[in-house]
Amino acid sequence: MRIKAWISWGLLTLLLLAASASAVLAATDQPDLSLYRRVIKLTPPQWQPNLTQPKVVEVILPDRTLDKNQVLVWNQTKQAIEPYQVKTQTSAISWSVIDLTNDQWLPQLSDQRSDTYQDYFVPPSTASQTLKLELRYDQTVHATGLQLKFRPNSALPQNISLSLLHPNGKQQLILNRVKTTGSILRFPTITGRAWLVELNYDQLMSLADVGLVITESGKRDPSLHIWFLARPGEQYLIYLDPEVKPSLPYLSTGRYTQEANPIRIPGPPVRPNPFYRPFDTDKDGIPDKQDNCPSVPNPDQVDDNHNRTGDVCEDYDYDGIINAKDNCPDVPNPLQQDKDNDGIGDHCDEVESRLTERLQWLPWLAIGFSLVVVIWLLRSTSLQAKTNQTPSSQSEPDLANNSSSLTKQTSQQTANKSD
Repeated sequence: MRIKAWISWGLLTLLLLAASASAVLAATDQPDLSLYRRVIKLTPPQWQPNLTQPKVVEVILPDRTLDKNQVLVWNQTKQAIEPYQVKTQTSAISWSVIDLTNDQWLPQLSDQRSDTYQDYFVPPSTASQTLKLELRYDQTVHATGLQLKFRPNSALPQNISLSLLHPNGKQQLILNRVKTTGSILRFPTITGRAWLVELNYDQLMSLADVGLVITESGKRDPSLHIWFLARPGEQYLIYLDPEVKPSLPYLSTGRYTQEANPIRIPGPPVRPNPFYRPFDTDKDGIPDKQDNCPSVPNPDQVDDNHNRTGDVCEDYDYDGIINAKDNCPDVPNPLQQDKDNDGIGDHCDEVESRLTERLQWLPWLAIGFSLVVVIWLLRSTSLQAKTNQTPSSQSEPDLANNSSSLTKQTSQQTANKSD
């Protein structure tokens, strides 16, 4: 019964250890999403409402300053990293269209396809509607016109306005309530990156594409393309621009870049990551960008000489070891000798912690005591040897006497027999 109990306990322990190891590995595989400053949300109904089977998606990042190490594709449905491939290549300038009126991203209005569109209805009680669209390009462009494409038999807007959006929030009016006479509205060359289009309409309007006519000089530029395999019903996020380089596991991928007809998503809108937290290397509650000593915890941020470097990170004695790790911060001691292991370097240790250095006669006392013990052991061993030898010397006469008595008895017996 005891053997069975020990076996049961052993199996239970192994199961617990295996479960703990699995939990640790699972936690290790999870990336720290709070490192990323920005995020792109990709929801299937927005960019592919009829997705019924896995399909390769190609996302063209609007920020051309990023590289492959600053990107992470996250499967929001499975809460796991989605395998992806990243490649820098030259392609047409991309842009995104954002419906400011209804607060939604409309990739179907920038994919340059006639079979994707967006319908806009006019409520019965309303005479007309105003639609506000923001065009965000992935780089500064030189525009000479506004181009709109509608579905066949679609009503045209009553008038169109176009404004240039400056980074400081100001607007510069380019077209003011111009009536639609064709698919392109021309204007003098204007340079910018963000634009506001306002459409006034009073009937059903089916808009297929909207964009700017740009000059050839700014038409092509290297950009970062991301390929991954999207599945029906799943949501994906693309995290961008980590504050520090994350450690990501290796994931095998398919030949996504060889897909001839992927779902192309040019210039999706980039938003601030709501989970972003400034990185704090030393975990002292102060972000690295504000920490005067990011590698060593110093919540007090003491800086006596006001040189913007915390005192714990200073090297007062110039021995190559910062104060926080120097066992003698005021005296150079690059070898950090500390014979008594009391945490104070020998160069600064005025009172030694070792008993033998405080009581210098103690080693001599120990040596004398050891000699006394050795002499006593030798003396005891000698006396014991003599004691063992004494019975042996006394036994020899006894043997001789016994032998003599035995001889006499034998002679007496012989004489009796002869008589």
